[in-house]
Amino acid sequence: MDSKMWWQPYFITDLTGVQVLFKNLTISSSTSTLFFALSFTILLCWTERLTSYAYEYFTGSHQTLYRKNHAVSPWKFIICRSMIYVANIICKYLTMLVVMSFSVQLFVAVVLGMGTGQLVVEYWRQQRRGDLVASSEFEMLGNEAC
Repeated sequence: MDSKMWWQPYFITDLTGVQVLFKNLTISSSTSTLFFALSFTILLCWTERLTSYAYEYFTGSHQTLYRKNHAVSPWKFIICRSMIYVANIICKYLTMLVVMSFSVQLFVAVVLGMGTGQLVVEYWRQQRRGDLVASSEFEMLGNEAC
């Protein structure tokens, strides 16, 4: 595939010459560049889910901190939360650009990365709320929790 004409308006399976976000990150015929591109994509998706969770997590943290210690500045909280939001938006747009490469392999990497990232976020969220039930307790409930 011509490196200048790699983009197609439909899903492609041949990744040779496909650029992933940066001109220098072009997938060649070697498996190492493909593995790096897929790993980079999955890490990008995990980072997006992590920053999304962090943004949600810090929603109520300031009120708790402020009640415990009146010296905490609300501006520190606002700036920190804004930086997390900006990082999250950057990850979302970069993920969108990866999907717009129309590569089947990269699309699957995005779906798997977002799915596994959300799985971890949901686990953390349930663990934080205390909603997770140990398997022995679940069996004692007689499966009524379902």
